[in-house]
Amino acid sequence: METIDHFGGNGGALIGLDRFVEKINGQLAGIEPIAGDLEQRVYRVAVRTTDGLRKVIYKRITPQEGLWYGQLRAELGPLSPRPLALEVAADRSFVVLPDLGPSVKELVAVMPEHERVATVIAVARRLAALHADSARLGKKWSLQGFIQAYPIASSIAWGRQSLQALDKFSGVGVKVSVDRWQRRADQIYAHLEEWSCQAQPWTLIHGDPHLGNLLRNEDGQLTLVDWEYVAMAPPQRDITVLMQDVLDPKLGSLVLHAWRDSLAESGLPVDGPAFCRMLEAGRFDNTLMMLAYDIRAFGRGETSADDLQKTLQVKLGWLEESFERLAPWL
Repeated sequence: METIDHFGGNGGALIGLDRFVEKINGQLAGIEPIAGDLEQRVYRVAVRTTDGLRKVIYKRITPQEGLWYGQLRAELGPLSPRPLALEVAADRSFVVLPDLGPSVKELVAVMPEHERVATVIAVARRLAALHADSARLGKKWSLQGFIQAYPIASSIAWGRQSLQALDKFSGVGVKVSVDRWQRRADQIYAHLEEWSCQAQPWTLIHGDPHLGNLLRNEDGQLTLVDWEYVAMAPPQRDITVLMQDVLDPKLGSLVLHAWRDSLAESGLPVDGPAFCRMLEAGRFDNTLMMLAYDIRAFGRGETSADDLQKTLQVKLGWLEESFERLAPWL
């Protein structure tokens, strides 16, 4: 765990953390980022108290995320943790959560294959539980103005940033026709909002459920953190984000089937052309969007050239598949 001197000696860079530590009569002992490519980093914090060393999770949050933790999450039970501390005040918003274990991304990297498969399938079912349980509540919250519809425009903007990143990128032996993908993306983006509106059901979505945003404790309980992008949308958006961390095609098929089967068991419709079309549109959109993150991770030295080459080959293949499946509607 990193020394607190890295954060100015008293954790001051993490707004409000010093007040929480003082409230529990503790002393800051260390801070480390939790694995996962997050826009607003999530930290595990160690606090020394009279009862010993205590670990908590700290995150800077947006006002929308503050509303989630403050008013809405309790209605969904264990899918999201109860905060130990919460402050929502313009640019000073933060939340402190119980330590819920390491990220699934950290865990699966060192798991034997059978355990890795079981864990990622459990994550897919957990995600389906969020979608099924929130279908009614999410509609109520949307009508009350608490939860907004997923912003399609921002998703399209991210996709175009990815194309720019691909255009500037070279060095791992993967040739990409950026102009060709720009034309294909424009074709899909022209219909994306229409397809999203036609896809039913809409549920609450987490918005960014990659494996770094799921924590697992010693009892195997899975908890979602980082609710910055919570919104109302077709649940296909969430599962196709999760799939970005599952490059193995056999495991990917198992994960997708587990998610769909869980939704079907809850009574939600998972068949029909509109559902399947949105699944492919979500995969295309999220795959293109996440390519920028993959390239950025390589640029920061977090992945090797071989790993990035494999990732690009797999994900460009996904884009090809999804475009071909969507072609009849274009």
